[in-house]
Amino acid sequence: MSSFRERLRVIPRPAWIVGCLLSVGLVLPLVIGPLRFDHDVPSWPLVAKVGLILVVPCVILGYSLLAGFVYADAKRRHM
Repeated sequence: MSSFRERLRVIPRPAWIVGCLLSVGLVLPLVIGPLRFDHDVPSWPLVAKVGLILVVPCVILGYSLLAGFVYADAKRRHM
């Protein structure tokens, strides 16, 4: 059975790059726009602010890496 690190090596580098760019590209406008100029944001609980800034990019990155893993694993198995 392979370890987690070995499975991470299956994911192609472009999937990592696309995931990181999507994470930054989709969350940065949220941080610049609504979080700075919306007057209701300071009343949000801390968990909501942290969730928007940290959890959303992690979900986007995870989805991109999952797609890259499925593609690379299928290619490795000649499917």
